[in-house]
Amino acid sequence: MILISVNEISKHYGEGEGRVNALRKVSFEINHGEFVAIIGPSGSGKSTLLSILGAMNPPSDGILEVDGIDVYKLTQERRADFRREYLGFVFQQLQLVPYLTALENVMLPLVVTDLKNHEERAIQVLEKMGLSSKLNKLPSELSGGEQSRVAIARALVNNPPIILADEPVGSLDTKTGAEVLRLFHELHKEGQTIIMVTHNPESLENVGRIVQIKDGMIFSDSTGADFRVEPKIKSEPPVKEEIGIEKESEVRRQKTEDRKEEWEKLEGEVEKLDSKVKNEEGEIISESARTAEFRRKLEEELMELEDEVDELKTDFKKEEKEIAAEKNKEAEFRKRLERELRELEDEVKLKRGERKRRKIRKLEDIKTAKKIKPVSLRPKHHLKRNARDLD
Repeated sequence: MILISVNEISKHYGEGEGRVNALRKVSFEINHGEFVAIIGPSGSGKSTLLSILGAMNPPSDGILEVDGIDVYKLTQERRADFRREYLGFVFQQLQLVPYLTALENVMLPLVVTDLKNHEERAIQVLEKMGLSSKLNKLPSELSGGEQSRVAIARALVNNPPIILADEPVGSLDTKTGAEVLRLFHELHKEGQTIIMVTHNPESLENVGRIVQIKDGMIFSDSTGADFRVEPKIKSEPPVKEEIGIEKESEVRRQKTEDRKEEWEKLEGEVEKLDSKVKNEEGEIISESARTAEFRRKLEEELMELEDEVDELKTDFKKEEKEIAAEKNKEAEFRKRLERELRELEDEVKLKRGERKRRKIRKLEDIKTAKKIKPVSLRPKHHLKRNARDLD
């Protein structure tokens, strides 16, 4: 099943006499699960082709389709989404962020994705690369091979359909390079589509397909078993017989020098473009790192705020209980006061009733006393005198 379709892709820089053709009507297709090596000398156009395949360098002409998507008809924002969803990059200089650990470097591409459990996913990929004991190591604390494996893990962490590798063993020693290539072959066996740019024929062992580029054109496209280092090159048109041998040599020499000058200029332009692309990727990675650090700090602050909120909730509940207890005490106190007040009122009523009854009895006694006939207070000798008078 076709995954990538390159149709009549051309790329030139400049105009007029200074125009340099980096790619000339390049066409080929890549199926799902293929391991394709793009090989060619410096200035041949292979890095330009890889940057176009990586959705970073629009072609001057032609169409690139990936999984049925016309890549360069997408807006820049959608093209960035395409790179995130479809591509994983392994750079020659690895581009690891020096102040982030291996785990944090691998988590970087996940910052702008909707995938969950970023740390868990990154740990799984690092364990697959044999780096389970190096999760918290900085790049400076890792060997060259370990750094390469971290870079490959970073390319794999968002599970992209395509891996693009730009000279992945170019800066490594033979042993480390062989280890990196072994990892690529293992990924290929698992069904991963890999496109690797290289100028080193030793990297081509066991590669399923080799596309050779020279002078911006495809000169051979074969399986690894059929590949030959020296491709067939179109023969030069014969020099007219009337030109002498010396003149013919001079013409060939001049053509060679002109071509050499042209390709040196082309190589310079391509290197500038590669440098620009890598700088932009480095800036993107640095920005992602800053975003990840900012997000990590925000998450820490959020956790601290959540802890504070939990403490406040606990204190609030405690105060609520204390207030409820105080209200209960106040209610009990109010009930006791009301009860005592009622008792006092009852006592006052009793005392008032008693005083009233005493007054009533007193008044009744007074009334009774007024009804009795008054007794004479005159002395008894007066009575005796009156009796004598009667006699």
